[in-house]
Amino acid sequence: MHRRTLLTWTAAIAFWAVAACGSEGALPTRCAATSYGAAGQVSGSLHVLDTGNGRWMVDCGAVLGRGSTGFDRPQTLSDDVETVKALFLTHAHVDHLGRLPLLVERGFSGPIYMTEATETLAVPMLRAEIRGNRSQPRHWCWSKRRLVRAETDGKPLWCHWRRCRYRREMADETVEKATCSMQELTDRFSHGTPAVRVAMCPECVNETIDSVMRLARCARYGIPTGVADGVRATFLDAGHLPGSASVLFEVTLDGRRRRVLFSGDLGNTLSPLLNGPKPAPACDTVFVETTYGSARRGPTVKEQHAAFRQDVAQAIAAGGVVWIPCFSMDRTQKILYELHTAQRQRLIPEKLPIYCPSPTAREVTDLYRDHQRNGWFTPRIAIDPQAFSPNEVRSAVPSAKRLPRPCVIISTSDMLLTDWMRRRLASLLPEPSTTILLVSYQDPESVGDLLKHGATQLEIDGQSVAVRAQVRSYQCFTGHGDAADIDRWLANVPKTATVVLVHGDKEELDARAAQLREQGRARVIIANEGASIDLTLSAE
Repeated sequence: MHRRTLLTWTAAIAFWAVAACGSEGALPTRCAATSYGAAGQVSGSLHVLDTGNGRWMVDCGAVLGRGSTGFDRPQTLSDDVETVKALFLTHAHVDHLGRLPLLVERGFSGPIYMTEATETLAVPMLRAEIRGNRSQPRHWCWSKRRLVRAETDGKPLWCHWRRCRYRREMADETVEKATCSMQELTDRFSHGTPAVRVAMCPECVNETIDSVMRLARCARYGIPTGVADGVRATFLDAGHLPGSASVLFEVTLDGRRRRVLFSGDLGNTLSPLLNGPKPAPACDTVFVETTYGSARRGPTVKEQHAAFRQDVAQAIAAGGVVWIPCFSMDRTQKILYELHTAQRQRLIPEKLPIYCPSPTAREVTDLYRDHQRNGWFTPRIAIDPQAFSPNEVRSAVPSAKRLPRPCVIISTSDMLLTDWMRRRLASLLPEPSTTILLVSYQDPESVGDLLKHGATQLEIDGQSVAVRAQVRSYQCFTGHGDAADIDRWLANVPKTATVVLVHGDKEELDARAAQLREQGRARVIIANEGASIDLTLSAE
């Protein structure tokens, strides 16, 4: 009896082993791609390559809102995206990784391939997205006892959405639950006096980050990774920020090899921190970013770095406040580098107060310093231990009355994001000695965009604020290539290849498509969200 049972189990195990090997050994039967984000818009990058023997995702970015940092809208995913076998992350910007927590919550457990630098930078960016997105519906719980404590002593009310140490401590308390967004939860409790400050449990945030990062697998530039029989992927340096990559898939179908390239975000040669990307390899299909469409920057853009330092020096010499709104990752570090260069050139005082209150910006800056010699940057930056360390950088911005003049404030790109920013901005904009330096992309109708186009009045917290501040903008800090940069990147891609345009607004996509067709490119497609593109039409 025991022998018969053993034979039965042995046969069953052998059968499933053969079946599993047969499944893993299946060859590609098709080559098609679908864009589920960054199709007709800049943000939300998410593309899936289907080879028949597997579905492979490139990026899983957050869809950002207009006129803000973008952490103000619930994120969703198509019903079938979690069935992909593996994910390839091009870089650590939120519009390329922001939906990873949602993907994992939906059941994805495959490997997430990324470069070592992206793996390092992904952690603070995931934390920023998780804590910043107050509109994402979640299953919250909190204790009545802690709510009372928050109402009486002003301490934040910790709310939880996963099993964690803090939540287990609530076992003997009366617990309330709700399915809603953090903003709705805050509104629910903020009618008392004093208003209750609702905050996410730190351990919940860390658990969510860990659930993503435990799937991370390190990939190196130029070294192919076999992900299935007849399918391999190679990361190529995209020159956009440390660790950024394009992803080249090579799919063997019916004995012929198809090469499908996803550009990710492509850099340029404007920054002293990074080298621009090398030209793309020959391929049959290329999905290429179109952030700046057909625009071409003028030949004097590189000179704007020196102009920026001179503008800061002039404003400081006049005793004013310089406000620089910019992204927490890469843009802030570029600004710190320029301010330190200005100090070295004796354009601004070494004792000048520089306020950088963003926790994410400070964490990323520390990582930049820690990895300066790890191949992240150009040799010139790698050997400069003070590259991102101007003197007198401070984390807390004083009240408007105690703010010293002169000084520099480096804020998030959304200048209305927090209470302190709105209060300081309302007091500083009417002062002619205030200078606003715009170094990042400005969403249409955002405060930065209105200032850039000459607004003389702004509404802040229901109050009309006069704008007498000086406003200047610069193109030299962008991390994206313009049309000329991307044309050079496409130089080795045959004119017969399929070019799929993604990561751009409609106007930029249309203009760029027309430009590429005029250059003789035979098949230019603008990606439509959810629409599959057959890639078997192009082959070597």
